[in-house]
Amino acid sequence: MESLEFVFILHLMIKLLGKTNELSQCLQRKDQCIVLAVSLIGITLRKLQNIRENGWDQLLKDTKDFCVNNNIILPNMDDTIPARGHSRGVVVKW
Repeated sequence: MESLEFVFILHLMIKLLGKTNELSQCLQRKDQCIVLAVSLIGITLRKLQNIRENGWDQLLKDTKDFCVNNNIILPNMDDTIPARGHSRGVVVKW
């Protein structure tokens, strides 16, 4: 639980769940208006697309800041690592 990958996934989940919460609440109401629900679906899809297109830098920054504040070791992003499932000659740069 003290790894960059774990913290990154948690931050991603928080961000995604935060964007879908209003839609989720609307869909759980018994007296929901179908027009409002459909409208919220469109809004939620646009929010998620915005995260997909523009949210990665901020998400990575938030993750790194959390790791630094909580003394979680950050890997050197400039290192090359062997690619999983490939021969040792194949390397991947972070």
